[in-house]
Amino acid sequence: MIFRLGPLPEVPEFTPDDSWILVREPTVGGFQLRAIPIALVTTVSLAVLWTLFTPIWHEIGPQTFPLPIFKFVGCLLGVIVIHEFIHASVHPKIGISENTVIGFWPSRMFIYTTYVGELTKNRCLAILIMPFTIISVVPLVFATITQTASFWVAYVSILNGLLACGDILAAIMTMRLFPNGAIVRTKGWLTFWRPRE
Repeated sequence: MIFRLGPLPEVPEFTPDDSWILVREPTVGGFQLRAIPIALVTTVSLAVLWTLFTPIWHEIGPQTFPLPIFKFVGCLLGVIVIHEFIHASVHPKIGISENTVIGFWPSRMFIYTTYVGELTKNRCLAILIMPFTIISVVPLVFATITQTASFWVAYVSILNGLLACGDILAAIMTMRLFPNGAIVRTKGWLTFWRPRE
């Protein structure tokens, strides 16, 4: 696992030939803009679902808001770290290889976890949706079934839903742009695919 400050890595030894097809996708800025509506939908939807299906209101008192800034920042950083490590854990070798890169691109305010080797379409989808499923959906389902709720669990679930907007957009794009059985590989921000041999 490699930690990186800067843009997504370009692997020099990967020089796509005619067998690889370049995916037409938005720029980083365009991608982030397209993710904003998804962020709104996921955040509001999770908040509504927590309110309707769990006893969360019993856990929310007048002291809860506004959230102290240090608690908010600590919670945000904690969720980001856990979120990215869950992405990495779905990589080949559970992320413990030099092909797994976790990074931050300061000029774009973009946090990422990427795999610089080849992946199947299904593995890509699993990598993209796993943090949203584990951090946001599973606690909500558990709280609904058991009718128990914690403010902090609900808060983390909703906050992660906001942070997962890019993952959800990327998953939608992956389902639409790559045929079943496709092999996917990235080079910096560019994405290529080829049919399985």
